[in-house]
Amino acid sequence: MYPTKDYFCTNAGDLGRSEVGPKSVKKQIINFDNLSRQEAVEVFQGMLSDLGIAVTWKWEDVNRVVQNDERVKVLRTMADRKQAFQDYIF
Repeated sequence: MYPTKDYFCTNAGDLGRSEVGPKSVKKQIINFDNLSRQEAVEVFQGMLSDLGIAVTWKWEDVNRVVQNDERVKVLRTMADRKQAFQDYIF
């Protein structure tokens, strides 16, 4: 079993939430093309925080969880993503 974004949830109420239905929010189309390197790292680390990535997670688990999020593309190379994750956990 691979961790998902809900794997390490601490609130039992959070596990039953659904992203479809009347309360769902339409995804905003965001253009990440003109961001500076520092802004791109901040967006990537914000995504990690939003998904509930803990500092105890390994990169392989993080990569599986974030691959479906559009904000992962803000950093173009895997090396940049790994470095941003390392900065996030330390």
